[in-house]
Amino acid sequence: MHLAAEHDTSSVVHWGNDGFGVDAALVHPERSDDVTLGVMCDGTHFDKAADRVQWDIFRTEVLEGQRWRLFRLWSPEFFRDPEGAIARLKKAVSDWLADEAAQKKVAAVEKASELRLLN
Repeated sequence: MHLAAEHDTSSVVHWGNDGFGVDAALVHPERSDDVTLGVMCDGTHFDKAADRVQWDIFRTEVLEGQRWRLFRLWSPEFFRDPEGAIARLKKAVSDWLADEAAQKKVAAVEKASELRLLN
């Protein structure tokens, strides 16, 4: 993905296994083994499913249960407004990184509080 290269990260296209993959997995900018932001595009991924909507809901729940953050990119949106779609993706990545940083700060404060209580 050109967008990933522009922002000093990388991506894996069609990451995952049969039925439970994402169209593109964005690699964390600091941890190359972390690919937990998945881009899901519309398409014919569910031709074998009896109910494609139910399968998509189930797949989303499974991936989110494994701590994936998912971003949906719809082709009509992308073709009508590619800059807007890319801006939404950039914001999703930025929000993901900001949430992660905030969670680390909270964990550090909690750890420091625990240590003070033990001393």
